[in-house]
Amino acid sequence: MCNDQYNYAAAPYNFIPFPEKVVYRHEIIEENGEVKICSESNEKEEVSHNKFRKDLKTGYVKYRIKVETPLFIGDGKEEFFKVNGEYVIPGSTIRGKIRSTAEILSCSYPEFIDDAKLWYRGAFSDNVLKNMYKKFLLPNENSKINDKVKAGYLIKQKNNYKIIPAKEVNDKCFAIVHESILRNQQFKIKDGLASTIFMYDLNDSKTKKPLWELFYKLKEEKKNINTKINDLPEEETEIKKGLVDEKSKIQGEIINLLKRNSLDSFDPYYCSVLYDNGIKDISRYSSKEEYGFLMNSNKICNGNKQNHYIIYPRDSDAKNKVINNKIINQFNTSVEYRQRKIANKFHLPNESETKPVFYILDENKEVAAFGFTPYLKIPYEKSICEGIKTIEETDKPKLDYAQSIFGFTNFKYKKDGKDKNCAYKGRVSFANAKIVVSRGFEETVHKSLMSPKLNSFQLYLNQPQTDKMKLKTYDGDFELMGQKFYWLKNKYDGNDDFLNQSCKGKPLPEKQFSKLTTISKGSCFEGKIYFENLHEDELGLLLMAIKPFENAKDNLGQGKPYGFGKVEFNILGIEEIDSESRFKMLNLEKNDTSNLQDKIKNYHEKFRTYMMTQDVEVNFNEGRLKSFSISRLKEEDLKNPEFKYMRFKDNKVTNRNILKPMEHYATENQYKKYEKSENAFINKSANIEENSKNSSSKVASDKHVAADDNNGEIT
Repeated sequence: MCNDQYNYAAAPYNFIPFPEKVVYRHEIIEENGEVKICSESNEKEEVSHNKFRKDLKTGYVKYRIKVETPLFIGDGKEEFFKVNGEYVIPGSTIRGKIRSTAEILSCSYPEFIDDAKLWYRGAFSDNVLKNMYKKFLLPNENSKINDKVKAGYLIKQKNNYKIIPAKEVNDKCFAIVHESILRNQQFKIKDGLASTIFMYDLNDSKTKKPLWELFYKLKEEKKNINTKINDLPEEETEIKKGLVDEKSKIQGEIINLLKRNSLDSFDPYYCSVLYDNGIKDISRYSSKEEYGFLMNSNKICNGNKQNHYIIYPRDSDAKNKVINNKIINQFNTSVEYRQRKIANKFHLPNESETKPVFYILDENKEVAAFGFTPYLKIPYEKSICEGIKTIEETDKPKLDYAQSIFGFTNFKYKKDGKDKNCAYKGRVSFANAKIVVSRGFEETVHKSLMSPKLNSFQLYLNQPQTDKMKLKTYDGDFELMGQKFYWLKNKYDGNDDFLNQSCKGKPLPEKQFSKLTTISKGSCFEGKIYFENLHEDELGLLLMAIKPFENAKDNLGQGKPYGFGKVEFNILGIEEIDSESRFKMLNLEKNDTSNLQDKIKNYHEKFRTYMMTQDVEVNFNEGRLKSFSISRLKEEDLKNPEFKYMRFKDNKVTNRNILKPMEHYATENQYKKYEKSENAFINKSANIEENSKNSSSKVASDKHVAADDNNGEIT
């Protein structure tokens, strides 16, 4: 679906569609606890790790990474990654990049997508989530939030989180208390709590009249207008329209009244309360069993929240509710990390703490979700990976290209009617890529780097229509957009976001920005990828994943949305080792590039040929691989708002505008086609190897790379 008239969302990323079906390359053989793989239906061609086969390929690929925009690979301590004092790109970083590309090229099943259930809150939304949320928690017109939502006391015991249920009064575990009522009980509030728990001032700052008198007067006027509207005959459309406009105006006055009297001193809190058909006492802490909790969380989205909540005393006769670890992980993923501002009050307790908590139960009376507000987040029906529609075969323990080459853990399959799982070590290993040409470092900058927002279903899911009330979510039938990539940029943004926002007032803390000390453009890294017992088509895939075609660029490291980390991979050499003589030769590095062009072309063709036997054409000018080629060729203008993060208050965000699908970019004329021959970029790679010997490097290239065999960290 693509509508040229629609105002699409903006983002520095997009998605390469997943394949329709998986292409399989091997099957699993398990004998006496040892896992081997073999070509499909041919156990004679088994591949194991304890012997080298003459007909398979063993050796290494030597490659170079040229830095085209400043690059930062962090070490977790805000410094560029180093090993033994030397700047390197970790082998694990290269491995992840190459495997990801290999998955796309070979139609492998997309691995490493977190199969978690996301949570959502739709109470105050104006999109599809509102109806979903209301249907779940407020199924009837007269439903109250405390009809379905329970309350209790969250504790931790021996690494398990449990909820002690609160007593139920009239089938409810907590009471809802409007702030106007709490204000009337102010003399019962002890320990100076009154200065922090109220959300609004006592008197209106504009009229100096009691706030809640004005509030209820406006509410009454709104109620009277509703009565008039309901009493009017249907044909009185003009009068109804006037009354509806008048009601909207009053609602605006209510919002403005609350907004201008909102107190900055309000702090999310919980304290002890004695409640028996009314508030008897409010104090900071009480250990008496008859006391419950008075509490309130933050104002959701700075809204016009007016209620506080009283959780009844704990029920000593009720059985504690143990929270499943999966639910705890989902909470950490979907809730707690987004509530940094109040994390000091409302986080998971340690073993000496007790926290007020709200929760809902599933059909088995187990905790399905919990939170620190009655309008808590609830889980979607389905997990993220249920949105992958790539067809898999499950009748045999089959392996795709990526699993066969890079290995796997905890692979589940059936054998003789029994569930089994196994692991297999990969047949490739990655040395750290060491710096061989250094152009120094750029000045340190701070950038605001976003985390993936999988809850932005309008961006991450295929959306057949644009109506925000009918968008696909992680309920029902949905499909993920594909494998995420960041657009290449024509330049980088070297501005310091922390310093810039500090000059504009109300600065955010420096820790909310990432510090990037980047290696400059023109620097180069070289590394090796070791392979053993690869079929020729597998080696072809590996080479294509390193350098798919001429002028292909890629992104590495942090700061990709701002144009950092644009690099170019080039293959410098392929050394194939005779398995019989590998332990007899002192030096296997021949540096012979005379036949590199023919080697790469030949191995590419072997891979393409095998894919053709599976009815898949490796064509960068068509289908999903056209999207891939665009992602590696087209450099977008850094200033183009279509390829930037949207501001939170942007209408595109609040309206849940969808992301423009890749099919649109794949059909635009301005995107050049993949037309150049493989020979062109292979010749270029060979020339780079020859030129590297003469480059004025900070480190002598030959000596430096040779040392990689002994000192390089293998990943």
